[in-house]
Amino acid sequence: MSKVAIFAGHNHDTWELTGGKGIFTNLDADGEYEEFDSNYEIAKDTVKLLREHSNITVLFPQEGGKRKMSLSERVRYCNYHKVDTAIFIHSNAGSATAKGAAGFYWYNSEEGKHLANLYKEEMEAFRYPLWSNGTYPCTPGTWSEFYVVKETNMPVLLTESFFFTNPKELKQYLLDPEQLDNLSYVHYALVCRYFGVQPKSEKVETATSEPKNKEEGLSVSAEKELQKEIDELKHEMKRLFEQKQDKPSTSDQPSEWAKDVWKQQVMQGYFDGSNPKMPLTREQAAEVLDRFAEKIREYEINPLKNRVAELEGRVEQSK
Repeated sequence: MSKVAIFAGHNHDTWELTGGKGIFTNLDADGEYEEFDSNYEIAKDTVKLLREHSNITVLFPQEGGKRKMSLSERVRYCNYHKVDTAIFIHSNAGSATAKGAAGFYWYNSEEGKHLANLYKEEMEAFRYPLWSNGTYPCTPGTWSEFYVVKETNMPVLLTESFFFTNPKELKQYLLDPEQLDNLSYVHYALVCRYFGVQPKSEKVETATSEPKNKEEGLSVSAEKELQKEIDELKHEMKRLFEQKQDKPSTSDQPSEWAKDVWKQQVMQGYFDGSNPKMPLTREQAAEVLDRFAEKIREYEINPLKNRVAELEGRVEQSK
């Protein structure tokens, strides 16, 4: 019989004790989001789905959500119970614009990589956005050297389902009960497939699973979102254009401090007198340098040549 251990990333009081693995936000009713809460909901429902299969033994040491476990305790638990695999469920943190989901595996574990690819495929089935193409190897000596992935004696998977630091992903996925159900199904299905078991439950229809626009291949909500962004860009372009039209141009007159030298260089032929305040491109710089070199030839080199020719003529005459 196949055996799997499921873990919700972090503990129920990590946010309160450390101020980490959470964020203050007006998107949640209590003004804050704790990563553990969504991790636990996904893990709990994943376990519920997996326990429908009599040929899969499911271990869930955080049952009830109150048991605190350190990383080393989680590793010892897996190794002691000799599970075939373990799934560590997380959501990610980064910049406010970082987005997508990825499965992390130990860099030289082919079975771990297989688990990560199963996660990627299940996420793609929901058309969810991916980070780093959906999979990422945990490599020694780098930021991705995750302890639980490195120290377990079996192939394991650590999932990072979206960035809770991205307000859009937080609202769209991690605070939406329906999306959490879908993420539970993703984890359930990948475990079933890893063990060669046919998943029983069906995927929940979601906003990301809407009928597609026939011409564009987009879901209705994605099409609306894209159109909204296009409209905003058009509005911004119109505003910038009007601003440019209304603003009088000052590039056709040199600054007060540069008037005399500008006039002198124009008279010398280095510039044509237009756009004194515009940036100089490399092509224009090359043209200016060529004109400068011509002036050197005209005023310095050519007179010297003429003088040399004159002296040579006198020498010939004296012979």
